[in-house]
Amino acid sequence: MHSRGRSARRSEGLVEGLIERLGEARVVGLSGESGSGKTTLGAALAEALGATLVHMDDWYRLPPDENSRARRRDLEIVGPGEVALGALDEHIGGLDGPVVVEGTWVLLLGTPQVQVFLERTWQESHRDRIARGRDPIDDHTPRILAREQQILGFYLDRVDVRVDSAWQLR
Repeated sequence: MHSRGRSARRSEGLVEGLIERLGEARVVGLSGESGSGKTTLGAALAEALGATLVHMDDWYRLPPDENSRARRRDLEIVGPGEVALGALDEHIGGLDGPVVVEGTWVLLLGTPQVQVFLERTWQESHRDRIARGRDPIDDHTPRILAREQQILGFYLDRVDVRVDSAWQLR
């Protein structure tokens, strides 16, 4: 809980600078590994913009517990195929007004006009997940985070704005 409060305070200072970089974008994507602060930053940004906040987690093909078990059984399923990205893109396109969409695989969506990436090593994400105490942590967690980082690395050319691990814009 302490870590989440720290992230919320950090995101407040970041939002102002981020808004300056967004220009006239109607749809903003926030992506990064699990536990990188996407939800916290997304909530703060959506509030500041008066935007609808869409969580990619609501678009996983399997229910959360079932998806978590599947990831632990077979690391190869970790990736964008876990999410109904086409349906999510269609949903976002049908929304009125500004939209902030956050999730690990948001870089693969076509609707965001600006893509923001929260840069973390998998080790930083792992440490932060332990600190927030919300997610189950086991021996598979570091492998899952490392796989997410590996896959996301293929899509970093789509990033418009980077937020480093010190919550600074780059």
